[in-house]
Amino acid sequence: MIDETELIEIRTVLEKQLKIDRHYLVELKDNDGVVCAEVDKVIHISKKTG
Repeated sequence: MIDETELIEIRTVLEKQLKIDRHYLVELKDNDGVVCAEVDKVIHISKKTG
């Protein structure tokens, strides 16, 4: 989940740039909380135009 602080940072960057990429490491865990897999997720974010 993206917290409010990160949303503010994203909006601030988008005031100066048209688009950005954010990288997130997602851990998939079993019922005991043991990490079974890790996924590097890239989110492309761009400012709406028009």
